[in-house]
Amino acid sequence: MKRILTTTFAALAALAMLTGCPKPKELQNSLTVTPTTLAFASGDITAKTVAVTTDAREWSAKADVEWITLMQEGAALVVAVNVAHIGTEPREGSVTVTAGNAEPKTVTVTQQATQSLSVSPSSLHFASGETGSKSVTVTTNAVGGWKATYPADWFEVSSSADGRLVVTVDELWYGGSSREGTIDITAGNAEPETVTVTQSSSTFTFADIKYGTYTATGTPSVLNTPGARSWSGSIRPNASGLYYELTNFGDDGITVRLKFSQGKIYVDSAYKADEYGYFDGYLRVAMRKDGYIYYGSSTYLYEVDYDMTTRTLDFGGTASFITASGTVSGDALVGVMGFHESTGDLSQNNYFTDMYKDLRLSLTFNTRAAAPESAPASAPTMKSASGLIPRMAR
Repeated sequence: MKRILTTTFAALAALAMLTGCPKPKELQNSLTVTPTTLAFASGDITAKTVAVTTDAREWSAKADVEWITLMQEGAALVVAVNVAHIGTEPREGSVTVTAGNAEPKTVTVTQQATQSLSVSPSSLHFASGETGSKSVTVTTNAVGGWKATYPADWFEVSSSADGRLVVTVDELWYGGSSREGTIDITAGNAEPETVTVTQSSSTFTFADIKYGTYTATGTPSVLNTPGARSWSGSIRPNASGLYYELTNFGDDGITVRLKFSQGKIYVDSAYKADEYGYFDGYLRVAMRKDGYIYYGSSTYLYEVDYDMTTRTLDFGGTASFITASGTVSGDALVGVMGFHESTGDLSQNNYFTDMYKDLRLSLTFNTRAAAPESAPASAPTMKSASGLIPRMAR
């Protein structure tokens, strides 16, 4: 009996020793990868390298998509894409790197889509006397659409509701040579496109008018005492060729303008030619009927004829105005009328020059070819006068 107890106590002691000693802890491996993201262009199949640092005996890598290829070179992971990506959306995959018992690391791989861009037509042409809008069809699969940049200031670019590029020219061109501008169009990573916009030089007869002088003849119909029936002045083009200035209008030292619109010559009724006191002077077209004077506003278009053969600007013609009682018409009278700077009212004392009927200007051009910038007009010397309606006295 004594022997059995001794054996039992020995077995229990051995079991206690086995269960009481802790098992040795397994060491954790370290792992880092640099960089953690790789980006490829759509057609880029050049390999990129990821540095793998670990204390494990070995490491491995696996891609989750078939278009990513991997190769181990020592402590480097070589990553490549096997084909160019054709599509409208970028694609993405990942590479998982493992080493021993370290926490796995992930490298994200992206590749841009192959994006396309085309334009039709690739050039737009406007005639010298042409304004308006023309469009270009832009086709692209870029997610963000297209973008247009242009340095020219004589046209504007916009996009239509259906995605076309719209080019708008607001001003006529009467320069001596054609003008040209370009529009650069980009879309994502597609090859950029260029649209060329041109406008031809003037073939309109008014472009024949050069810097020179004029001799005027006309019949003063309002303020006819002692209004001049003939006088001289200069005609000078502005550098852009978009309007001309006539100096000494009515022999009163006032400079007025003629302008272009839709391929024709018009009196520039909106240009302030002179000022005195509370009144501003504008070249306006009027008519007289039944003792009343009817006149046009700043937006009234009155065409001036130009005879290229005789080099004559003819202001004569018929003026028509819409009144409360209907349309009234009569012989056109042209002159500088004064309007109150605040109220815009015209009174019988607000005439800066005579109002001329059948006014014609005979032009004589100088030999100089270049159109100079408009020089400031000399200070007007106004005459006081008496007549049917007196001019403003100074």
